[in-house]
Amino acid sequence: MLVNPNYSGAQGQLREVQEAAARLGVQLVIVRANVETDFDAAFSTLVQQRATALLVNNTADFGPCDSKAWSRLAMASDRDMMEG
Repeated sequence: MLVNPNYSGAQGQLREVQEAAARLGVQLVIVRANVETDFDAAFSTLVQQRATALLVNNTADFGPCDSKAWSRLAMASDRDMMEG
């Protein structure tokens, strides 16, 4: 799960997702980013942990991240991704 630590609702959302993952027996990898320089490290962690999906916390602003950052993750992980 990609979390923007500056988003005021992030902790509540993260708690809910952690509880759901535990109930479902799903391993949750949590990475935090809010500025473009954070994303490479976050995406590298997701690739290293072999994440098969990406959940992004609900936030109005994820900083200056653009579709290029999301595309880098998709290429590095050899996974299909949707941007919406």
